[in-house]
Amino acid sequence: MSLDSSIFFLLATFVVLIIVLKRLLFKPLMEQIEKRESLTSGYLKKAEELGEITESKIEEYKRTMHLTRKEIAEDLAMVQKAATERQKEIVDAATVQSREIVEKAKAEIKEAAEKAEKGLKENTREISMETAEKILGREI
Repeated sequence: MSLDSSIFFLLATFVVLIIVLKRLLFKPLMEQIEKRESLTSGYLKKAEELGEITESKIEEYKRTMHLTRKEIAEDLAMVQKAATERQKEIVDAATVQSREIVEKAKAEIKEAAEKAEKGLKENTREISMETAEKILGREI
């Protein structure tokens, strides 16, 4: 073979080899690469969507927790206010009751003192009479 015909033969063999390799190797390989890229991009899109959904759920959770804490604080303030009012009512009622007890005790003491004074006056008269009778030696 001459140099000219061998170059054409090599060139033809190379072209045939390229065509065969393209159909048998490159085309299926490129299809697999494209499938993987589409799957990967699909998974990436899905991951991004899930990330966005997660972020929105986290924000919703934070808002809900904030509102819940606010409601709990308001409820606690209301309960504390009610407890303070109830405590004031109890203290006021106890104060009134203690004043009533003190006034009743004063009245009882006054009554007992008056009774004792009256009893002493009566006894004093009797004792004075007895003493006078004994001194005078006769009945009065």
